[in-house]
Amino acid sequence: MLKVVLQLEFKHEPVLLKECIKALNINPDGIYIDGTLGGAGHSLEIAKKLSPKGLLIGIDRDTEALRAAKDKLKNYTNDIIINEDNLGFAKGNNIGCKYAIDKYNPDFLCVINNDTIINQSNFIDEIYSCYENTKFDMMGPKIITNGGDSVNPVPAYETL
Repeated sequence: MLKVVLQLEFKHEPVLLKECIKALNINPDGIYIDGTLGGAGHSLEIAKKLSPKGLLIGIDRDTEALRAAKDKLKNYTNDIIINEDNLGFAKGNNIGCKYAIDKYNPDFLCVINNDTIINQSNFIDEIYSCYENTKFDMMGPKIITNGGDSVNPVPAYETL
């Protein structure tokens, strides 16, 4: 009996890669969490911009993708979390946030979708300034419709 073994290379093309990396405006010393690491397409570009103080935390459950991600990221400071369950983007990020808080004790976490555009070059400075004044536990965006109406689930008290 003839047995044929076929080994395929994991391949993934990240969507809107340049736009996402530009919008993130990477802080070289920051800690970044990718809750859907996959083949590390976006994460590799983030890792390339990090200093030795910076850190990338990747979370996924796809073992083939994680194998590819670990190989792509082997020359960069990273911490890969294998998630046995498919929890999706939000719960995956929650696991990463808890892990980052417990292990690295960051000043704060900024969880942003990859389609968010931050135009402020002083975004992080503004967050620190706002925190010094209010000691907030959580901060979110002011959500505005095309018609200019606020649709926040809770009142927006102050904007940066």
